[in-house]
Amino acid sequence: MKYNFSEVIDRVGKNSKKWDVGEGFISMTVADMDFPVAPEITEEILRRVAHGIYGYDVLDDAYYDSVVNWYKKVHKVNLEKEWLLYATGVRPAINATIEALTEKGDSILLFTPVYAYFFTNINECERNFVQCELDYIDDYYINYERLENQLSNSNVKMMILCSPHNPLGRVWSKEEILKVTKLCEKYNVILISDEIHCDLTFKEKTHVMSHSLSDWAINNTITYIAPTKTFNIAGARTSNIIVPNEQYREKIRKVLIKNKTNTNNFLSGPVTTAAYNKGGEWFDELMGVLEENREYVKEFFAREIPEIKLTPTYATYLEWIDFSAISTDSDEFCNFLYDNVKLKLNPGSEFGKGGEGKTRLNFACTREVLEDALLRFKKGVELYKKEK
Repeated sequence: MKYNFSEVIDRVGKNSKKWDVGEGFISMTVADMDFPVAPEITEEILRRVAHGIYGYDVLDDAYYDSVVNWYKKVHKVNLEKEWLLYATGVRPAINATIEALTEKGDSILLFTPVYAYFFTNINECERNFVQCELDYIDDYYINYERLENQLSNSNVKMMILCSPHNPLGRVWSKEEILKVTKLCEKYNVILISDEIHCDLTFKEKTHVMSHSLSDWAINNTITYIAPTKTFNIAGARTSNIIVPNEQYREKIRKVLIKNKTNTNNFLSGPVTTAAYNKGGEWFDELMGVLEENREYVKEFFAREIPEIKLTPTYATYLEWIDFSAISTDSDEFCNFLYDNVKLKLNPGSEFGKGGEGKTRLNFACTREVLEDALLRFKKGVELYKKEK
C-alpha cells in the first residue's frame, strides 16, 4: 500500500469538533475521517502557502475543470461548467436553495431517519418539515404510498433526498430515484439532492445522480456535491451546487451572494483541484481500508453482540446500529456509553422518526481505534444490562 492508513494521529487538543469531547474518550461521531489527507493535497497547500500572500482568490477554469472531469470519470455523467455554483459548504448551499425557491411557511419533505442538520436547515429558513419515515425490514425501503400521500399536500413545495443516505448507508437505485422524481413531477415539488457522499459508494452498488434520469429531473433537481467527505478536507469549506435550470440557478446565486456564502478562501481552489486531479490513487486505497473496516464492524457485532442488528452499509463510512433489543431509548443508551465507557456516539433520536433504539458510528479510523471503540461498546452493553 502506497499510503498510510494505520498511523493513529492524536486529534485531541487540536480544535477538533469530533475529538475534543473529554480526556480518554473515543469519539465516533462527526463525519470526518481520522486519516491524513493525500500527500498530493498537502503538497499543493504548502505550495500555495509558500506564496506568502493570502488575498482574495477567484476560482479559475482549472477548478471547474477538475470537478467536471472527476464526475465524468467516476460517475459517467457530463456536467456543464455553467451549471455549477460554488458555496462554502453543502449546508449553506441548501439554505440558499430553500430561501431562493420556497416561501416562509412552505413545507419540505424528507425521508427519515436522516442527517440531523436537514431539520436545522429547514428551521433556520422558517419552513416546516414533513417526515416521511422509511420502512424498515432488515434494511430501509421507500413507502411510495406514504410518500405520495405526503407530497400531495399542497403546502409541500420541496423534497430533500439524501443520496447516498446518511446515516443509513443506503444507495438508492435508478428505479427508486425515478419513482421519486415522477411523484415530485406529479405534484410539482422541487427535488434537492444531497450527494456529498456519492464517491464513497462500495463496489456492490452504483451511485446514480438524481438530476440525470429524465428531462424533468434535469430541470427541477438541484444537486449538492463536494470533495470534502471523499478526501477528508471538510475544513477547506468548498462545495458545488449543480443547477442546470438557469432560472433556478440565478435565484440561488442571488441568495448565496446575499448570505455571503459564495466566496472561496485562498485554499478552496488549490485543495479542490489537487484532490480531484491528483487524489485518485489515495482514494482507491481509502475505499479498500473502509471496506475492511466495514466488514470488521459487521463481524464483531455478529460474534460479540448478536442481538444488535446492523443496517447493510453500501456507502459512506457510517454504520447504523439497531440496539432496540437492548434499549429503545437512544439518548439514554448513548449517554450511558459516554458516562461509563467513554465512548461518544450519535443517538438515533437526532435523525428524526425511526431513530429510536439506534445509533450512528463512524468507522473511518485506524483499526486500532476501531477495535478499542467496539470493545468499549461491548463493555457498555454488558454494564447497561446489569443495571437494567
